[in-house]
Amino acid sequence: MAGASLAILASLVSKSLVQLTEAGRYDLHDLIRQFATAQLDTDPVAGTAARQQHYALYLALAEAAGPHLKARRSWNG
Repeated sequence: MAGASLAILASLVSKSLVQLTEAGRYDLHDLIRQFATAQLDTDPVAGTAARQQHYALYLALAEAAGPHLKARRSWNG
């Protein structure tokens, strides 16, 4: 779902393929997640590529967040 436009996400939500959580995040329906995992397991090359892309995305997010997590903040405004 990363990189999907709001129009695509809204379309997937309306088809019950993706759920919008109370926190405002998008989540795959469990059956869709299981199907996708099974599909990735049938094609080792595609599965490896998808997992590497997933890893790279979250590594980049963690690296971008790192400096903000270490920064000192004043909590009294």
